[in-house]
Amino acid sequence: MTPKKVLILNFIIISSLIIFYITKGLWENNTSYIYPLDDTYIHLSIAKHLCFDHIWGITQYEFSSTSSSPLYTILLAFCMFIGGENDYYPLVLNIIFSFLCVYVFYLYFKSYNNVFLYFFASLIMLFFTPLHVQSISGMEHTLHIFGVLSIIYLYKNAFLSSFFAKNSIYLYAALFIFSLARYENMFLILSLSFVTLLSGNLRKTLLIGMIGFLPIIIFGLYSQHEGGFFFPNSLIAKSNTMQIQENYLQHIVAIFEKANALLQANKQMRFLGYLLLISLVRKGEYYNTTSFISVNYIHLAVFFTFILHILFAGFGWLYRYESYLLCIACIAISPTIFRALHLPKLVQYLRQKSYFDFTKNVFTLIFFFFFAKSSIYRLYDSHKDLQYASQNIYQQQFQMGHFLQKYYDNRYIIANDIGAIAYYSHIHLIDLVGLGSNDVLKAKLQQTNYPLEKAEIAIIYDEWFRHLMPASAKKVAEWKISNNVICGSDKVAFYAIKPENGAKLKMNLIAFQAYLPKGVECVYF
Repeated sequence: MTPKKVLILNFIIISSLIIFYITKGLWENNTSYIYPLDDTYIHLSIAKHLCFDHIWGITQYEFSSTSSSPLYTILLAFCMFIGGENDYYPLVLNIIFSFLCVYVFYLYFKSYNNVFLYFFASLIMLFFTPLHVQSISGMEHTLHIFGVLSIIYLYKNAFLSSFFAKNSIYLYAALFIFSLARYENMFLILSLSFVTLLSGNLRKTLLIGMIGFLPIIIFGLYSQHEGGFFFPNSLIAKSNTMQIQENYLQHIVAIFEKANALLQANKQMRFLGYLLLISLVRKGEYYNTTSFISVNYIHLAVFFTFILHILFAGFGWLYRYESYLLCIACIAISPTIFRALHLPKLVQYLRQKSYFDFTKNVFTLIFFFFFAKSSIYRLYDSHKDLQYASQNIYQQQFQMGHFLQKYYDNRYIIANDIGAIAYYSHIHLIDLVGLGSNDVLKAKLQQTNYPLEKAEIAIIYDEWFRHLMPASAKKVAEWKISNNVICGSDKVAFYAIKPENGAKLKMNLIAFQAYLPKGVECVYF
C-alpha cells in the first residue's frame, strides 16, 4: 500500500459517511437538509445581512458580533454574493474543507516516508475527531481544522527557515488568513510564538505574534466602533473566564477549577493530555535545551495549545470545540506512539510472519483497547445525536422561524435560540442570552434587567428564562418535541408580552399548527 492509496481510502471513508448522513437527513425532513445545530443558521443570517444589507449582524437592524468565526461567515457571504441566498452553502463548504483536511494531513505525514504510520495516524484523525460529524454540522469547524493543520504543516517547514524565507512567508500568510477561523487560534498563535522564542529567534517570534493577532485586533476594534465588544458576544456570554472579577487571585483560581472540572468530566481529553506529556518525555535523548526544542517544537506547540484550551475554552455538543485539538494532537503524538507500541515490529510480523509477543507489550494492548473503545463510543455517541438532532431543529427552530416570518415579520420578538428564527424571518430580535443583542449582554454584565415590554411576543425555554418575563406576560402555548438530543429543551413556550395580544397569538398558532410536522405536540393555555 502506498501513501496515495491511503489518501484515496481516507477520501472514500469520509465521503461515504457524509453521503450516508446527508441522505438520512433529507429522508427524515421532507427532502430538506436541516443542520443539526441552530448555530449554523446564525452564520447564514449574518452572511445574508452582510451580503444584502451591508451590516454585520444577526438581523438587518443592528450590528452584533454574534459569529465565533468571522472568516467562515465572510466565506458564506461571498458565496451568497456570487450565487444568491442558499441554505446549502455551509454543507458544500464543509465537504470541501473536509477533503482539504485529509489532504493536508497526507502532506504532513508524507515526509515521514512511512505508509503504516500515516495509515495509523489517519485512522485516529478520521474516527476520533470524528471528522464527518463536523462536516455535516455546517459549522466552521472543518475550516478551523484545515487552518490549524495548515499552520502546523507550514510551521514544520518554516521552523529552521530564515526570517523572510519562502516557507516563512507561507506561514505568515496562513496565520493571517486563519486567525479568525475561530478564536481558539489565539492559543495556537501564542504557543507557536513561545516555542519560537525558546528556540532563540526573537524576530520571528514577534512577527508570528503580530501577524497572527493583527486580524483579531482589527476586527475587535471594528466591533467596538460599531457599538459591540472587542470579542464576539458568544465568547463573552458563554465564558466566565472572559469576565474579569475584581479579585484577580479568585479569578485565576476559578479558571483552574473550571479546567480541572472539564478534565474530570472528559476521560478522553484527560487521556489525550497524558499521551501528549508521556510521548514528549519518551521522545529520545537530548544534550541540552536547544536540542530538546529542535526535536520537539511541534509537540511543544501542540502541548501548550492543549493547556491553554483546557484553561480558557471548553467542549461542545458533537465534539466540535475540541476537534481541532484532537487533529493536531494526533500529528504530535502519532510518531512517538507508533514506535512505543512496537508497531514497526508488528508490521514486520504481518509481512514476514516473524515473532511478536503481545504479552510483553502491555502498553500496546492498553492503547489499542482505549482507542477502539473511545472511537466506538465517539462514533456511537455522535450517531445517536445525529439520529435526532436535525429532526429536533426541524421540528422546533425551523418551524419557529417560519411561524415568525408568516405572522410577525418586522416585529420585536424575545427569544433565546436565535439562528433559524433570524435567518428565516425579518424580526427585531431581543436575545435573552445576549449573543445577538448588544444591549442585553451589556445589561447582563452590569447585572441589571433589560426592558422587555416593547416586544410583542416571546418564544423561550421556560427552564431558562421564565423568571425574566414581565409580570404582565401571558403564556399562550407550548410546542413539545420528542427524542430531544440537541435543543435546549423539548418544550418551547410562547408568551404574549401584553395580555391583549394573547388572543391574536393563540389564533396565529392554531392557524400555523396545520403546517407543523408530525411529532410536534401543541398545548394551549
